[in-house]
Amino acid sequence: MLNTSLNGEYLFAGTNTDVKPINDFKPGSPAKAAFDAAFQTHFGFTQNDPGAQTITAAQMDNFMTTVAEPMFLGAGWQANFSNATDQGITSRITLNETTDSSVSANNIGIRKVAMAAAMLSDLLDSNVGQAARGALVTRAVSTIGAAISDIGQLEAQTGIVEQRVTNATDRIKMQMDLFERHIINTEGVNPEKAATRVTDLISLIEKSYALTARIQKLSLMNYL
Repeated sequence: MLNTSLNGEYLFAGTNTDVKPINDFKPGSPAKAAFDAAFQTHFGFTQNDPGAQTITAAQMDNFMTTVAEPMFLGAGWQANFSNATDQGITSRITLNETTDSSVSANNIGIRKVAMAAAMLSDLLDSNVGQAARGALVTRAVSTIGAAISDIGQLEAQTGIVEQRVTNATDRIKMQMDLFERHIINTEGVNPEKAATRVTDLISLIEKSYALTARIQKLSLMNYL
């Protein structure tokens, strides 16, 4: 969803609209390789190693706090997962008013969802033991709860932007209506009145021709 594009532009990429904002997290991808390397560096073995069964709840909690969170919620996010910019697109909605008109995949709520999803999808399918799994699920539920709150705030901000755009559009339409009425009042022509005036002008021209003909008949040559 975060890699959704419209007319060739990625919606959640910030100002990098021509670049896919979120890297794949699957076997063989650089993002997955970075996560695997971080896990092995911290524990000394991979997720599927038999030793993963011995990871305690406290050790898993420490891994999530000291390794996973910096990777997803800190500098590691843009180093491994995101190509988006924090800065969104700014659009002019009136002559003197602008507003942010896009949402970046770097939003903290989105990053928390990505962290919980990545850890659950990867570690619950590994050789990690039950104690560590319990700690993992507990942290994931807590992270998702915080993410829901953050995304709710983001939705509220987006709603405000949408309302500002709607209000600006209504004001512009009102201005256009006023301009159109002014133009009609200034340059507009009533078709019926115009037809009557043309008819009157034609009648006057015909009378002028007739009078000219009569004057010619009164020429001095006619009396000689």
